[in-house]
Amino acid sequence: MTATSTTAVNQTTTSTKSSSSSSSVVGVNSTVVGYYFCDESIPYRTTVPGRRVTLGQFKQLINKKGNFRYFFKTACSDFDDGVVHEEVTDDDQIVPMWENKILCRVKLTK
Repeated sequence: MTATSTTAVNQTTTSTKSSSSSSSVVGVNSTVVGYYFCDESIPYRTTVPGRRVTLGQFKQLINKKGNFRYFFKTACSDFDDGVVHEEVTDDDQIVPMWENKILCRVKLTK
């Protein structure tokens, strides 16, 4: 292996280690937030302080202009799958969590 290819391999390994370790390091007083924006297939990930997050706080994470609808993954016994994407519209409402995380699909209003 040349010095150049070794450097590339080391950077890839370091990058993989740092990204995988960051997913497991979350403080007790913070919440992991993942969201899919419009039709993008890869979610965004961030953390927010606290365990009770309102829709208004969630909206501050998204730095996009436009009118959006917010669908949060949550447990629901009404359907066989046991899970739904619940729409939240009130900025003061606490958003649902899924497995101690907030997972949301953000859809552009047409």
